[in-house]
Amino acid sequence: MNTIACDPYLIWKDVDGPIGLLLDGAFCSFVILAALGMMPFALLILLADYVVSPVGSFLSKLPAPRRA
Repeated sequence: MNTIACDPYLIWKDVDGPIGLLLDGAFCSFVILAALGMMPFALLILLADYVVSPVGSFLSKLPAPRRA
């Protein structure tokens, strides 16, 4: 029977020293910038919900058109 074993330590190599610190800082900056970039998008969705909700409520109160 053939078995395949994967060593979990071969998947990720930790970089120590100043280079590792620089890479960690770059990754942290990327995560922060991505989160800040998503905030205006979420704000637009929230504002659209506040605009669309009253319009939908108003349209639902209109009488239905009569069909011949």
